[in-house]
Amino acid sequence: MFPALAAASSPSVTPEAATKVGIDTATLNSSVNPNGQETSYRFEYGTTTSYGKSVPVPDKAIGSGKEAVKVSETIGGLTSGTTYHFRVVAANVEGTSFGADKSLTTEVDSRFAFAFGSAGSGDGQFFGSEDIAIDSSGNVWVSDEYFNNRVEEFNSKGEYLSKFGTTGTGNGQFNTPGGIAIDSSGNLWVVDTENYRVEEFNSKGEYLSKFGTKGSGNGQFELPIDIAIDPSGNLWVTDEETNRVEKFNSKGEYLSKFGSLGSGNGQFTWPFGIAIDSENNVWVADTFNARVEEFNSKGEYLSKFGTTGSGNGQFETPHYIAIDSGGALWVTDSQGRVEHFNAKGEYLSQFGTKGNGQGQFNGPGGLAVDSEDNVWVVDSGNNRVQKWVP
Repeated sequence: MFPALAAASSPSVTPEAATKVGIDTATLNSSVNPNGQETSYRFEYGTTTSYGKSVPVPDKAIGSGKEAVKVSETIGGLTSGTTYHFRVVAANVEGTSFGADKSLTTEVDSRFAFAFGSAGSGDGQFFGSEDIAIDSSGNVWVSDEYFNNRVEEFNSKGEYLSKFGTTGTGNGQFNTPGGIAIDSSGNLWVVDTENYRVEEFNSKGEYLSKFGTKGSGNGQFELPIDIAIDPSGNLWVTDEETNRVEKFNSKGEYLSKFGSLGSGNGQFTWPFGIAIDSENNVWVADTFNARVEEFNSKGEYLSKFGTTGSGNGQFETPHYIAIDSGGALWVTDSQGRVEHFNAKGEYLSQFGTKGNGQGQFNGPGGLAVDSEDNVWVVDSGNNRVQKWVP
């Protein structure tokens, strides 16, 4: 009499804990026994037990042995400070086996310090905040763009101090305030986008002067967005609609311009943020060309970096730029992150993911770097400001 043959069966699975859990990555683990049949596996994962994503694609084969096989897959693109569910799924000709649900929680980015602000029109609230500047005392000034049409001041702890501006076309009023810059005297220059001008205020928020009118001539604007001040006190303003940058002296008198519509070197398709380094070079976020361009103080093209994409050093639509004490550039991107580049435009690092949790962004806007190289970012869609440490 021959011995009885063991009946073939579907795979046996043993769930295991995730390892190497970071800010946006984790390694999923399990053991799978093929039980003598050709078997393949995958991990399913997501923020609920409905999962929704899987890895690898397609399922990976592990042979037809009769011993348990350790399997693991590293997943990325996760949201910091978020709980994810996962399970292993293994299949052979005898059937499919589903592992028990396991969970992991990603780390909160340690560079995130705190956030302040909420949606509304009260003191310290925002409705579509846009840009930010930090004065020599460490106070934070934020343009509150839509409907509130004002600029608010906070201390370095994010506590509300003051405000100025109302809706209108008169002196000291705004229709969609955008970029902000602070000069060496502590005066604030605010781009009043849909009034097609720039207004100047003292450190108390009192109106001082203005320049600009609607048009495409020298010293005019069709849609001014951002402003930067060079070491000589000259004012540089991006004008999206005319695809150019205009330069003015400290009195608001027109000096020069550069840029035109296109994708060639020195051209723009909607220039947005602007920043000036210690060498007087001008850096401009070329939004719909998904890049940043560098110019000298004469407006002559020098270099560029960035391409379209979601990888390191790529952009969906770059918005604002800030430069730290070491000359490195920080750029907000609509993908919900801030990217960090050296003075040569070489990618260094990034922080932030899409969302409304701690350390996440929903449409990051303007940003500024303080004297300690902390990075302050306007989180426009979440109506708040976030502080990140070096």
